[in-house]
Amino acid sequence: MIKSLKPLANLNKRVAVVGGGPSGMSAAFFLARAGAKVTLFERNAELGGLIRYVIPHFRISKETIAKDVSLLTQLGVEIKTGTQVTSVADLKSQGFDSIVLAVGAYNPGNVRVENCTR
Repeated sequence: MIKSLKPLANLNKRVAVVGGGPSGMSAAFFLARAGAKVTLFERNAELGGLIRYVIPHFRISKETIAKDVSLLTQLGVEIKTGTQVTSVADLKSQGFDSIVLAVGAYNPGNVRVENCTR
Protein backbone atom coordinates (compact mmCIF):
# COMPACT_ATOMS: atom_id res chain seq x y z
CA MET A 1 0.00 0.00 0.00
CA ILE A 2 1.20 3.50 -0.81
CA LYS A 3 1.50 5.53 2.38
CA SER A 4 1.83 8.98 0.86
CA LEU A 5 1.12 9.94 -2.70
CA LYS A 6 1.70 13.56 -3.62
CA PRO A 7 2.27 15.50 -6.84
CA LEU A 8 5.94 15.76 -7.78
CA ALA A 9 5.68 19.43 -8.73
CA ASN A 10 3.24 22.29 -9.24
CA LEU A 11 2.79 22.86 -12.96
CA ASN A 12 0.27 25.65 -12.47
CA LYS A 13 -1.93 24.11 -15.19
CA ARG A 14 -5.58 23.04 -15.09
CA VAL A 15 -6.48 19.94 -17.07
CA ALA A 16 -9.92 18.48 -17.75
CA VAL A 17 -10.07 14.75 -18.39
CA VAL A 18 -13.33 13.66 -20.01
CA GLY A 19 -14.07 9.99 -19.37
CA GLY A 20 -13.56 8.02 -16.18
CA GLY A 21 -12.65 4.66 -17.64
CA PRO A 22 -9.18 3.10 -17.61
CA SER A 23 -7.70 5.63 -20.05
CA GLY A 24 -9.16 8.67 -18.33
CA MET A 25 -8.20 7.45 -14.87
CA SER A 26 -4.65 6.74 -16.06
CA ALA A 27 -4.35 10.14 -17.70
CA ALA A 28 -5.68 11.85 -14.58
CA PHE A 29 -3.24 9.92 -12.37
CA PHE A 30 -0.13 10.74 -14.38
CA LEU A 31 -1.10 14.38 -14.97
CA ALA A 32 -1.85 14.91 -11.27
CA ARG A 33 1.34 13.09 -10.27
CA ALA A 34 3.29 15.44 -12.56
CA GLY A 35 1.69 18.43 -10.84
CA ALA A 36 -1.32 19.48 -12.91
CA LYS A 37 -4.61 20.39 -11.24
CA VAL A 38 -6.91 17.76 -12.74
CA THR A 39 -10.69 17.53 -12.92
CA LEU A 40 -12.04 14.18 -14.10
CA PHE A 41 -15.52 14.20 -15.68
CA GLU A 42 -17.52 10.95 -15.94
CA ARG A 43 -21.08 10.71 -17.24
CA ASN A 44 -21.88 7.56 -15.23
CA ALA A 45 -22.40 7.47 -11.47
CA GLU A 46 -19.05 5.75 -10.84
CA LEU A 47 -15.59 5.65 -12.35
CA GLY A 48 -14.25 2.55 -14.04
CA GLY A 49 -15.85 2.50 -17.48
CA LEU A 50 -15.40 -0.81 -19.24
CA ILE A 51 -13.71 -2.30 -16.18
CA ARG A 52 -16.72 -1.57 -13.96
CA TYR A 53 -19.59 -2.02 -16.39
CA VAL A 54 -18.41 -4.80 -18.74
CA ILE A 55 -15.64 -6.93 -17.20
CA PRO A 56 -17.06 -9.47 -14.70
CA HIS A 57 -16.30 -8.54 -11.08
CA PHE A 58 -14.65 -11.87 -10.39
CA ARG A 59 -11.96 -10.76 -12.89
CA ILE A 60 -11.46 -7.22 -11.55
CA SER A 61 -13.21 -6.48 -8.28
CA LYS A 62 -15.02 -3.31 -7.30
CA GLU A 63 -12.51 -3.02 -4.45
CA THR A 64 -9.66 -2.85 -6.95
CA ILE A 65 -11.39 -0.03 -8.80
CA ALA A 66 -12.00 1.74 -5.47
CA LYS A 67 -8.27 1.56 -4.70
CA ASP A 68 -7.49 3.23 -8.03
CA VAL A 69 -10.04 5.95 -7.29
CA SER A 70 -8.41 6.41 -3.90
CA LEU A 71 -5.05 7.04 -5.58
CA LEU A 72 -6.66 9.77 -7.67
CA THR A 73 -8.16 11.49 -4.65
CA GLN A 74 -4.82 11.27 -2.79
CA LEU A 75 -3.29 13.23 -5.67
CA GLY A 76 -6.01 15.87 -5.45
CA VAL A 77 -7.94 14.94 -8.60
CA GLU A 78 -11.39 16.50 -8.50
CA ILE A 79 -13.87 13.83 -9.61
CA LYS A 80 -17.21 14.84 -11.12
CA THR A 81 -19.39 11.81 -11.78
CA GLY A 82 -22.85 12.02 -13.29
CA THR A 83 -21.58 14.84 -15.48
CA GLN A 84 -21.78 14.68 -19.26
CA VAL A 85 -19.47 17.04 -21.11
CA THR A 86 -20.90 18.19 -24.42
CA SER A 87 -18.48 20.91 -25.48
CA VAL A 88 -14.72 21.36 -25.45
CA ALA A 89 -15.33 25.09 -25.86
CA ASP A 90 -17.33 25.07 -22.61
CA LEU A 91 -14.43 23.45 -20.77
CA LYS A 92 -12.02 26.01 -22.24
CA SER A 93 -14.33 28.80 -21.06
CA GLN A 94 -14.11 27.33 -17.54
CA GLY A 95 -10.38 28.00 -17.58
CA PHE A 96 -8.90 24.61 -18.38
CA ASP A 97 -5.50 24.88 -20.06
CA SER A 98 -5.71 21.42 -21.62
CA ILE A 99 -8.38 18.81 -22.24
CA VAL A 100 -7.92 15.05 -22.56
CA LEU A 101 -10.76 13.20 -24.29
CA ALA A 102 -10.85 9.60 -23.07
CA VAL A 103 -14.45 8.83 -23.90
CA GLY A 104 -14.04 5.17 -24.77
CA ALA A 105 -15.82 3.15 -27.39
CA TYR A 106 -19.08 1.84 -25.95
CA ASN A 107 -20.79 1.64 -29.32
CA PRO A 108 -19.47 -0.67 -32.03
CA GLY A 109 -17.90 1.14 -34.94
CA ASN A 110 -18.01 0.39 -38.62
CA VAL A 111 -15.29 1.55 -40.94
CA ARG A 112 -16.62 2.33 -44.38
CA VAL A 113 -14.14 2.29 -47.21
CA GLU A 114 -15.33 4.06 -50.34
CA ASN A 115 -14.75 2.45 -53.75
CA CYS A 116 -13.57 -0.82 -52.30
CA THR A 117 -14.49 -4.14 -53.85
CA ARG A 118 -14.08 -7.53 -52.30
